[in-house]
Amino acid sequence: MIAGKVWKFGDNINTDLMLPGNLLLAPEAEQKKAVFQANRPGWVDAVRQGDVIVGGLNYGMGSSRPAARSLRNCGVAALVAESINGLFFRNAVNFGLLALECPGVHAAFEEGQTLEISLDDFTVRNRETG
Repeated sequence: MIAGKVWKFGDNINTDLMLPGNLLLAPEAEQKKAVFQANRPGWVDAVRQGDVIVGGLNYGMGSSRPAARSLRNCGVAALVAESINGLFFRNAVNFGLLALECPGVHAAFEEGQTLEISLDDFTVRNRETG
């Protein structure tokens, strides 16, 4: 079982927001500091080990840069989204970030709630609302 605080993001979250192009060749520790800086300033200081991202449609659109690695390096335990861009999904697999598509997940959670993932049957549950 994975359980973590939800950070909610909308549709079409671009890899540029997770790993800005100007930091593509920077050390991973520096890349980590810039995750969501453009659209959620301060997010990297607030996210904690084991937290979970809930995304909308087409999460991770854009280039094939290793943005999933940056999320993993920030401590994100999993990404659960309405749909995940294919390139981003492949990078999530490559870098060990659990990424699951779950229709209806965006409407089922508010930011700050706790999302539980059962790895036995790959179900997702909102701890607060069931």
